[in-house]
Amino acid sequence: MTDTARRTTIGNLPFTAVVGALWMVVISAPRLISIGPITLSGALTILVAVLSVASLPMYLIGTIERRSKTGIYESARTRIPWPLWGFLLVITLNFLYVASSGQLDVDSIQNMCVYFSFVAAIAFSAMSRSSAVVDRGWQLFRTLGTFAAYLCLFMEITGLPLLGSRPMAIVGLIVLAIVVPGKPENGWVLLAPFAMVGALALSLSRTGTIIGLVFLGFIVLRGRRGKRLVRGLVLVFLAGGVLWWMFNYYQPFRDRFLEGDQALQIGGLSISTQGRATFWELLLGNIGDGWFFGNGLGSAARLITTYIPSQSHPHNDYLRFYFEFGLLGVGLFIVGYLMLILRVWKNARVSDHSVHWAALISLLAVGFVAITDNPFVYPFVMLPVGALSGFSLARARLEASEGITIPTVRRAVDA
Repeated sequence: MTDTARRTTIGNLPFTAVVGALWMVVISAPRLISIGPITLSGALTILVAVLSVASLPMYLIGTIERRSKTGIYESARTRIPWPLWGFLLVITLNFLYVASSGQLDVDSIQNMCVYFSFVAAIAFSAMSRSSAVVDRGWQLFRTLGTFAAYLCLFMEITGLPLLGSRPMAIVGLIVLAIVVPGKPENGWVLLAPFAMVGALALSLSRTGTIIGLVFLGFIVLRGRRGKRLVRGLVLVFLAGGVLWWMFNYYQPFRDRFLEGDQALQIGGLSISTQGRATFWELLLGNIGDGWFFGNGLGSAARLITTYIPSQSHPHNDYLRFYFEFGLLGVGLFIVGYLMLILRVWKNARVSDHSVHWAALISLLAVGFVAITDNPFVYPFVMLPVGALSGFSLARARLEASEGITIPTVRRAVDA
């Protein structure tokens, strides 16, 4: 690619993808800088959301224009699932209701901004007009993801609190999703997955370490398709062995499970939920009449803070959605999220491009982490995931226009 073409391609990357890739590296560091009543992180979150909402009409116009020029109506696997748009409508109405009652706070506004930015990041990346733009975006994430893997490991070894161990453990799974698939271009990329898993283990994040070790099995994507299943199963069993060793012989990691409230009983073993069970019981016990339409944006954090002043997160984003947006809101989000996973999975089966696999792994990782944590309100998590998912949808659309299907790929592999 010539320098002129490279500059043009970089200029065509959506701002949500560029911001998401950079934010993936610095993680929570912008929170250390205050700008008036909010942090730099909060200001960037609101700014990205405002720009995203203002640019959404461009997405609609661009989609209509593209269809009119090509005469091709995009298939289901290249479009954003409609329930995600429905989710945005629900939280918009919810926002207006809470605003009218005077209960809005800065954290709630920031959370809503992340929800909008996530869907917008998918939309803008999905608008990519050429494979060159998608590949350039993928290369940006690949380069920064490799750097982030070693940076996280360095931060955990040195004990520097700049990135924040808990946010780093969540972002680390996104980084892992990026550096695992695809043929390594150099030794740094080759070893990056192991550096990232090492950082996750040193962070003592139970969920992050377990998911990271299991998802390391996706490293089989670097090889040919035929033997991936067998090698993947071998790696998963090896990951299980490493987890068994860590639980039995690595005392700090073992203590994360056994010290604390011991609210979860599994096979006669008392597992600590680190206070999460208290938050979950509190929210479920106070859902009241909001079970269908919700109790309002930010209501989960306000309830928790009322009873436990030092805490505000429910440590389960699905439960947060259920409490704040009701069965309607959480239902739309879960259905839309699962549809997105299914579409990206189909895209990966068709062309085996690394961006499809990275989007799939990151969506699965964040979906699992949301059971015990709050990734859906972190812009440094949802912007990268949204951008990767959008690039997958764009790549699938461009591949379909070139006649790439499962049968043609299989014939090419056989040849």
